[in-house]
Amino acid sequence: MAASQKKTGGKRTSSGGTRRSGSASGSSRGNSRGSKAPARRPMRREIGAAVCLALALFAALGYFHIQAIFIDFFSGLLKGLLGYGFWLMPPALLLAAYILAFHRGRPVRLRVTCALLLPLLFSCIVHGLLGRVLPWDAALVKTLWAAGEELTSGGVLGGVLAQGSVQVFSRLGSTILFVLAFLLAGLGAFRLSLAEVADWIFDRPRYEYEPEEEPERPRRSKREERPAAPEPVRTPSRRADIDIPVEDGPLVGKTAQTAPEVKKKGSFFNRKANVPAPDQVLAGAEQRTAEQPAPVPEPAAEPAQAELVRQAPEPAPAPVPSVPPAPPAAPLSGESPREPEPAKVSREEARQAAQEVARDVQSRLAEAGEHPYQYPPLSLLKEGPGDIGGEALVELNANRQRLDDTIHSFGIDANIVNVTRGPSVTRYELELDQGVRLNKLTNLADDIALALGASGVRIAPIPDQISMVGIEVPNKLVSPVNIHSVIGSREFTDSPSKVSFAVGKDIGGHCIVGNIAKLPHLLIAGTTGSGKSVCTNSLIISLLYKATPDEVRLIMVDPKMVELGIYNGIPHLLIPVVTDPKKAAGALQWAVTEMMKRYRTFAEVGVRDLAAYNALAARTEGMTKMPQIVVVIDELADLMLVA
Repeated sequence: MAASQKKTGGKRTSSGGTRRSGSASGSSRGNSRGSKAPARRPMRREIGAAVCLALALFAALGYFHIQAIFIDFFSGLLKGLLGYGFWLMPPALLLAAYILAFHRGRPVRLRVTCALLLPLLFSCIVHGLLGRVLPWDAALVKTLWAAGEELTSGGVLGGVLAQGSVQVFSRLGSTILFVLAFLLAGLGAFRLSLAEVADWIFDRPRYEYEPEEEPERPRRSKREERPAAPEPVRTPSRRADIDIPVEDGPLVGKTAQTAPEVKKKGSFFNRKANVPAPDQVLAGAEQRTAEQPAPVPEPAAEPAQAELVRQAPEPAPAPVPSVPPAPPAAPLSGESPREPEPAKVSREEARQAAQEVARDVQSRLAEAGEHPYQYPPLSLLKEGPGDIGGEALVELNANRQRLDDTIHSFGIDANIVNVTRGPSVTRYELELDQGVRLNKLTNLADDIALALGASGVRIAPIPDQISMVGIEVPNKLVSPVNIHSVIGSREFTDSPSKVSFAVGKDIGGHCIVGNIAKLPHLLIAGTTGSGKSVCTNSLIISLLYKATPDEVRLIMVDPKMVELGIYNGIPHLLIPVVTDPKKAAGALQWAVTEMMKRYRTFAEVGVRDLAAYNALAARTEGMTKMPQIVVVIDELADLMLVA
């Protein structure tokens, strides 16, 4: 027996331990699932709102005596139970649907109950006032049901409650009782209180168009009415400045002070702000400063004399000498002086400038074929270092070891098989073992960035490779990309477009070459020091190395006169670098006119673009090729302010 008890106890212990481990594993699974996906909110209230809305529509169809099986059944049921309350049932159902649909997480059981009780209470009120008292017998329910279907009683529920209340509290007392219950149910349905209703009724705000009541001034005593010493000569602007109150006792000067403004108690429906907005305060201060003239110094007086002087009759004011207008005030230290707005360029000026640009372009094109174009040698460009520096190599090896240790410390079976260092980002390629999920690694992005001391890392699968994931880490030592390496690459040399330009290198060290033909309206934007001017200069230099003046022509506009002036004299320019806003508007107007002319020429010969036209011109005698025109504008915003 002892042995069997021990075995049994051991089994219980083992089973209990198994159950505990299972519960622990289940709780851990539940926690992991809960941390990954938030619990879904139940849809009971939304379903109830849809049901109430549908029932309200079907009950409203009963108003118009529409024949249908469900409408007849539902309307007959409501009429038999509520009678007069049937007229109020569709609005009550709509109110319940609105409460359930827009609950916003608040409890709605009391509000829905109050909303659905409104038709019953209305039925009790009307039946108590108009209905007759029926005997309490077995035919009472049948009689009330039949009268309720005809809408001549309160139905079974309303009639029974109203008839019982009339016999207990009389007809008047029953009406008062049900009216109070109806009002309380309405307040509960609309989530209001008696204090809020009273506040809305009695403390309604006064609007600005209502006349303000002037405060009553206290009557003056005989002592105040006695004449005082004559007032010294002073200007009218100082009339309000000598109102000096005396601290001890009620004196004469206090009678002229206006009564303090009585603040009304604010309510829930205030439409006027109690605190003025900042723009109103600044506008009022500026207006007071403009209206109030400069103070005129005058001798100080004793407090009692000042009070008497203020009450004395005023003599005629002395003439004030004219003061010359003060010069404009200098700007404060925190404010910057406003620059005068530049004059706008008129249409006539732009048209005249366009004619001048057209004449310059014609003269430049006539001189174009005199000298053959020689491409600049690549040796003019500075050649950058080809290999990785020692410090960059040390950083690369250290980050590789830290990344390997971090991944294995989190229990992920993955090995770093390759490292690709780009100019600003290094990609570490990991091969995941079979059964390792990708999100297990992506969830550790912040932890990996913390271990490597980086601002952030990007983890994504590598295309066209099986079980390979790339972790991109920003380099602390950024390697600059020289334009020499991009222009001398095969990607740039083999590019068929004559308006190709060097962009840079990607993370794998491959050169990136852009095409202006695919970017007809290219906007280079960025913060100060982000490389806008470097990108613009790279674009222009790429065109010089890629195309001849017969193939590509340039129009450069530089309103600031400091960026593009170094390109004056290159053969690709149609006109010298434009710095005058008037001439810039004319150059752009000429470009638009030239574009319309080319469209008409394309339509006449039956081609769609410039490449097809130049191919046709190469095969046809008497036709000349058209060069591509690239317009480069520096500081476009400044030009738009003027032209």
